[in-house]
Amino acid sequence: MNILNVNDLNVLSQIEVIPILLILVASLILIILFLPLNFLMIRRLHDLNFSGWWIIFPIVFPFGYFIFILYLILAKGTNGPNKYGENPLELTKSSNV
Repeated sequence: MNILNVNDLNVLSQIEVIPILLILVASLILIILFLPLNFLMIRRLHDLNFSGWWIIFPIVFPFGYFIFILYLILAKGTNGPNKYGENPLELTKSSNV
């Protein structure tokens, strides 16, 4: 016959609450920022004259994600207008004159 020990009932009290709360807060922040960050990534792809569908690249090739992000950060945008619109840097330069 199995007799319940008092220590068996205290298993939940041994779980630390702070790491669980940190994971929940971090997950909430990621969920909130997911769409705006993806929209910014699509704008950057358009600046490089790529389709927004390239945002799927990290899903298909997860190991290339960091290379993809580095490329988006370091690559120079297209000179002049492209198929997604005018160069925003040229628009700001002409409006400051």
